[in-house]
Amino acid sequence: MNILVLQTARIGDTIQSTPLIHQIRLKYPDAHITVMIRLMSEEVIKANPDVNNYIIYHEDPIFSDMVARDSERYLNAYKEAEKLILDLRERNFDIAYNITHSTSSALLLKLAQIPKVVGAHLSEDWQFTLRGPWTVYFFTSVLSRDYNDLNLCDIFKLYEPLEEPVKELFFEVSPDAIEFTDHLFAEYHITPEDFVVCMQLGASETNKRWPAEYFSQLGKKLHEKYNARIFLVGVPSEAELGQKFQKEVPGLAIPLFGKTTIPQLAGLLKRSNLLVTNDTGTMHLASAVKCPVMLVSVGYVHFRETGPYGIGNCAIELRERSFKMDISSKSSEIHPLDRIQPEQVLKAIDWLLSMREKKQLVQHELTPDMDNVNVHISEFAPDGCLQFYPIIRRHIDEKDFLRFAYRLMWLEHLNVNPNKQTENENLQTFFKFFVVPETKILTAWNKEFKNSFEELAGKYKQGIHITEQLKSTISDNKIIKAREQVKLLTEIDEQIRIYGELNPYLKPITLVTKFERDNLEGSNPLDLAKQTLSIYRGGYERSSLMTKKIKKCCDYLQNSQNK
Repeated sequence: MNILVLQTARIGDTIQSTPLIHQIRLKYPDAHITVMIRLMSEEVIKANPDVNNYIIYHEDPIFSDMVARDSERYLNAYKEAEKLILDLRERNFDIAYNITHSTSSALLLKLAQIPKVVGAHLSEDWQFTLRGPWTVYFFTSVLSRDYNDLNLCDIFKLYEPLEEPVKELFFEVSPDAIEFTDHLFAEYHITPEDFVVCMQLGASETNKRWPAEYFSQLGKKLHEKYNARIFLVGVPSEAELGQKFQKEVPGLAIPLFGKTTIPQLAGLLKRSNLLVTNDTGTMHLASAVKCPVMLVSVGYVHFRETGPYGIGNCAIELRERSFKMDISSKSSEIHPLDRIQPEQVLKAIDWLLSMREKKQLVQHELTPDMDNVNVHISEFAPDGCLQFYPIIRRHIDEKDFLRFAYRLMWLEHLNVNPNKQTENENLQTFFKFFVVPETKILTAWNKEFKNSFEELAGKYKQGIHITEQLKSTISDNKIIKAREQVKLLTEIDEQIRIYGELNPYLKPITLVTKFERDNLEGSNPLDLAKQTLSIYRGGYERSSLMTKKIKKCCDYLQNSQNK
């Protein structure tokens, strides 16, 4: 078996792909696995024992040549692309997993003539399409992020599911990296007893950054409380943030901007007691080498989706914020009192360290100083996927309730955990972290949400009925009648879309329908009708399952209240 995994996003994305790669290795132990990456991720793949070979995708030079408005450079871009395509063809891959999901990656795999592709691809008539149920889920989840309860690593690894899923990231720390850390610690007189903290002040976008001044205030508090020895890590361009840090607390931290390779940074993190970070590739590297992570989740970062993958990591966020990807907003425009405060992060770190020492999750009562933030600790749920559990005890709200019901629905619908015992364990584990709402609230939720999903299921049922008629009409070659039925289906699609807009908590289902309808493959009318029928049946099943999961969650909470 000759397998290609295509992941040409950032370094963090490459690290997040390692559970999938490991599951591929477990399923096909004798396979030859090649990973296509950008140059920045080369050291990550070199440190992965599951990979046999890798291909560097030099996307930036090709793109620069294509937009240069110069015929020679345009021709050079064509030649480089052709060279890459021919190389892929000659390697004779049996299957490719495309977890880059871009149009260009889909086109590349189409031209490479790989017989089976999981992920984004091009159909026989060269239309962008999504292969595999979890590919569709990934695309739709980023557009309804409030209700996504699954980490990106779990979504990726479910492209090739196993009965015993992988529960870690992979990066082998080399002896040279350990030696580098030994020399670094010796240079700064750091002993094994010292509490070593790494801080990553930067992030890929400005609004994903917690202010450097707040990092410095936190660093001062960590030094006072734990006598922390602090390293500032990051790329050379982030040295400016380090200067802001040093201005507040001169000499407190050791700046390493641009002074470590990825393997050396991994060695340092492996020997550190804590990483405090924004949403960064460094965060995923720390998770891979089992360094505890304190994620300050700001901007449109959704820690459930992209947070540190592994047991015993912490995420803090403001309670009221948006996950929309508005990269035009600037963190400097936020009022200081509307930000996460250093004192709050320090308290979250105290909780994290205490829980890791006791090796058990402990909840804390709500206090005024933590009223505006959520703090969560990562653990693997009974279903085998990562879950972030709240460690400040509060009443469960509508969003938490629906997000969990969706988790149960998707895992059953996509046949990950059909075992009812596992689902019951999920219910018990999740809801014990919340205060149970009053009976009247549960009754209202059950009625409103069930009615909405039942009405949505009814619209899908109409689509099923008309599409079944359409199949017969096409078989009988009744063109005029078929056009009338197609028009009715278009009206139903619009009703489903509008209903999702009016009730945002329905969008995880209605968006799947839109993506699947937009990704119909082929031109044969009867084949298209069969695909359409499958889409409506899927929507009906998901909507109906949600009514059952909502009732099950409400019944469980009601029974808990009565005990």
